[in-house]
Amino acid sequence: MPHLPGLVRRVGLISAAVGYVVLAHYTNISQSTTLGMLVAIVPIFLACATFAWHSRARIPLLALLAGGSALLLYRWQSLSQHYSDIYWAEHAGTELALCIAFGQTLLTGREPMVTRFARMVHGTLEPVMEHYTRQVTFAWVVFFAAMASLSTALYFSVPLATWSMFANFFTAPLIVLMFLCEYLVRRCRFPDMEHAHIVDGVRAFWNAAGQQRS
Repeated sequence: MPHLPGLVRRVGLISAAVGYVVLAHYTNISQSTTLGMLVAIVPIFLACATFAWHSRARIPLLALLAGGSALLLYRWQSLSQHYSDIYWAEHAGTELALCIAFGQTLLTGREPMVTRFARMVHGTLEPVMEHYTRQVTFAWVVFFAAMASLSTALYFSVPLATWSMFANFFTAPLIVLMFLCEYLVRRCRFPDMEHAHIVDGVRAFWNAAGQQRS
């Protein structure tokens, strides 16, 4: 079965993601400071280490990461009392970063993010479709801005367990719902065009994200 390794990898990634959000939510409802700090910090550390390892300035960045890690260990006791703030910063910060990333592509002279995804799937686009994909890009900007704002509002106004439910268990379904709504709107607005499967749009999103990271 030639596709088995890819399938195993996908299942492993999905299992790891589900396990992470469950564990993160558990630390929030149990107020487990040590475990919560570890779960909050490890993804940041791995992301920074991966970036540093693949950077041209590998040695300086790894040295900086080592120094930061030493400082973190030194201040571990006091910082671990505020591990939930790191969770919030990760969640709201990610939504805000996506909002900015999509928004920047709407500036004059730039190609809107969703237009780029559509070209990856369809190739050449008609002017009407270019206009539509620009509108969809703006819709994603509004969506991510709303997610960051709602995350912040909930974090500072409701019990931590309630915010944790939203951040860990509602974020991904809401993004999937956004993809689905856009797909249905596109089917209704352009009934005669050949529509790519919704999975193709998600795949284009991750492929473009991978190109930006490399």
